[in-house]
Formats: sequence, C-alpha cells, structure tokens
Amino acid sequence: MKKFWKIVGISLGALIGLVLVVVSVAVWMVFTPSRLTPIVRQVADKMITCEYEIGEVELTFFSSFPEFGLRADTLCLINACEGAKADTILFAPQVVATVDVMSLWKDRHLNVRQLTLSNVEGYVYLSDSISNIEVLALAEDTVASDTTGFVLPFDRITVGALQLTAKKLVLDDRCDSIDAALYNASIQAYMNGWEDMMLSLSSSDVCAKVGEEVYANHLSVGARLPLSIDTELRSVDLQQAWLQVNDYRLKVDGIVSVVDSMSMQLHVQMEDWQIAPLLALLPATVTSSLQEIEVNGLLSLNADISGVYSQEQMPLVDATVVLSEGKGRYATIPYTLRDVNAEADVHVDLNEVNNSNVVLHRLAAKTKSSSVELRGRVDQVLTDMQMDVQLGVNVYVPDMAYFLPDNMQMNGRVKGRLDVKSSMDELLALQLDDSKVKADLQWQDFAYEMGDMHANSALVRLRAELPNTTLSA
Repeated sequence: MKKFWKIVGISLGALIGLVLVVVSVAVWMVFTPSRLTPIVRQVADKMITCEYEIGEVELTFFSSFPEFGLRADTLCLINACEGAKADTILFAPQVVATVDVMSLWKDRHLNVRQLTLSNVEGYVYLSDSISNIEVLALAEDTVASDTTGFVLPFDRITVGALQLTAKKLVLDDRCDSIDAALYNASIQAYMNGWEDMMLSLSSSDVCAKVGEEVYANHLSVGARLPLSIDTELRSVDLQQAWLQVNDYRLKVDGIVSVVDSMSMQLHVQMEDWQIAPLLALLPATVTSSLQEIEVNGLLSLNADISGVYSQEQMPLVDATVVLSEGKGRYATIPYTLRDVNAEADVHVDLNEVNNSNVVLHRLAAKTKSSSVELRGRVDQVLTDMQMDVQLGVNVYVPDMAYFLPDNMQMNGRVKGRLDVKSSMDELLALQLDDSKVKADLQWQDFAYEMGDMHANSALVRLRAELPNTTLSA
C-alpha cells in the first residue's frame, strides 16, 4: 500500500512538473517581450492622453505564481504645463502588475490583482486654470478595437490593489499657495468593491509650507483609512481610521455625507499627547504669542463632531479633555506650576458663539508650597466669559511675596474656598462685590510686618484656631 501511494505521489509530481514546463515554454514562446511590449503600448495609447514612455514589457510567471504578471522596465508620464517647475508627472523605474488569468480567459475581464510601482518620483501641479495630472481617458470606447485591426484581449479592466514606494512626491498647488513634498514614502490602496476599501500612507520625511509659513519640517507622517462608500447616498463610512504625525496619533470613526453640502457624524480620539514637543511642531504664527510660556504634560481628548460644514454653517463639537502630569511657567512671573491635572467637558458652537461653554470637573495645580483647585462652569467662552466657579485654596502666604509691596512681609497659611459668579471683564477690572465673590477662608499662624506696623501673631493664631473663623470679601 505504501508503495502504491509512493508511485501515485511520484506520478503527480512528474505530471505537475511537466505542466509547468509546458506552460513555461508556451509563455516564453508566445508572450515574448517583443510581442508583449507593442500590445501594452497600444493599450496605453487608448488610455493615456499625455506624452509617455514605457520600457520593455515581459511576462512573469514563477515570481507571481499562480497568477501571471506583467513587468515594465520604465514608466514615464510627461505633461508640460505653463508655470510648472517640471514636465515629468511620474517616473517609475519598474512597474509590475499581477493578473487574474482565469478571469481574463473566461470573462474577458482584465482583473489586475496588484499594481506595484517602485522607487517613484512624482510631481503634481495645480493652478486656477490647469492641472498636469489630467492625463487619463477612461471612456467606454477606450477598449474598442483600433483601425489597424488589432483587438484588445479583454472587455473591461479593474485594479484591485496598488502599492507604491517613492523617493519623492511633490505637490505644487498655486491655487492655495501650497508647496509640499514627501520623501521615502509608501502608499498602499486596496478596493474590493465600493463597500470595502483601504488606503494607507507613510513617509519618514515630510515638508510643507503655505505661502511663506512652514507647517511641516521633516516630519514623519502615517495614515490608515479603512472606508466604505455608499454611492447612492454619497456617503463615506470611516472605520477605525487614524492619522499620525511623529508620535502623535489621531483616531477617527464615523460618516461623512456629501449631498448639497458636507455633513458629518465623527468621533475623534487622541491619547496622551506630550504637549511640549507638540507645540514645537506648530507653525511660528501659532506659537509666537507663547514664547515666554513653558508648558508640558499629557493631553487626551475624546470628541464628537456633528453637523453641516459649509461657508454658512459649522458642525458642533462636544469634547472631553483631560490633562495630566502638567507643568508650566510664565517667564515674567517667578512661579512654576506642577502636578497640574484637569478634566473638562467642552461644547463649541461656532454658529451661535454665545452657546459655547466649558464644564470644569477639576483643575488642580501646585506651586512652591501652595496649591489650588478649581471647579465649575464657564458660559460664552468665545465672547465675554460668564463664570460660576469654586476655587479651593491652600496657600502658604510667603509664596505670594511677588505680589506684595517690598516693605511688607507676611507669614502663615490660608485655607478655604472662593465662590465666584462674574464675567471675565468684571474680574479683570476688579469690579467685584459680595454678590460676585464670596470667601470662606481660615488663617493659620498669620503674621505681617509693614514698616513700623506689626501684627500680634499670637492673637491671630488664637483667632485662627476658633471654629468657623470666616472672612467675607
């Protein structure tokens, strides 16, 4: 019995080997580069409207088994436009396409399973009147027979996946004054019908500027966009998509619809973004006002964005913001905040600015030997802020020496609570009374000296130890 199966195995192996030999001989005799190259160029003539170059084309079998592949030595697209810095749109030293042979044989459907372009250099030029990338003619007659009697061996063509590696990809957008470049980039795209699509991108070196303002200076960028498109409702469903710049990743889920205008229902999430290196990535116009401020910590955000985006309308934003391990200082004030922790719910309505508000669950910070904690609500945060907050204080009085006259010395500690119901304008102008600020403070070991004036520290200590000692503003 064992001998029987051994004979069967040897026979099958020999048969498969014979088939491979026959196929290989047929491939090299029938589909030689000298025969394939003119066919590919005739197809390209019907689809590409600009000047182009395609090098020698050969058939691959063993490297792409069980599918056939076409490999072209060179692909170059040339489309000179007035004002453009270069006339070459795309240069790829090698292009490989793997083909579903059974689909081509049975259904005359050229199904390109994967299209790979390696070491590409690309240049995209846009202006108000012209674009250099309008180079494809995809009308139905692109696969019709030509006047020479040559008939294409397929009725339709699709591309299932795209894989592109690039030395350099440049965007020269004169409409919006954008000058951007991606170096050492990789782009992958996959499509299994409109309902199952994937686009991913990575680049280890991205530079971009708008006008003279630099927005990206040698950044590492990545993106992954799994999406589904509903062509009838004209909507895009993003499923666990993300965008990453250096170490900062932003996750996005939701639906974007485009009918008469763009509407969206999105959830955005970022986790533990380090603030100091993040600020270093921002353009100078954003950070110029922060030159005397040092700040760091971990920032997290969960946001829901819903509504219509147009010239007349903006979507609503509801977000929960969490800050932990924060610290910061302002150069002109000798205080460094540490152990800053905060959590707040933020509602932003740019259609009606008075509707924006912040619910502050907690904001706590320490400096020197003192600490504060703030809770409450702030309305109209985009105009004249209306505050209803409670401030808890535990202040070591000598820490406040910077704000006192030089000839005044104070000692002791103040603990308690301040209730503030005031607008920001009133607070800055010190237009406060009992209805706007109420204080419940306890003084411990309080003493002061100002010129010839001295406080009886023993008496103050005694009063501070009495229950419910209160000072009202």
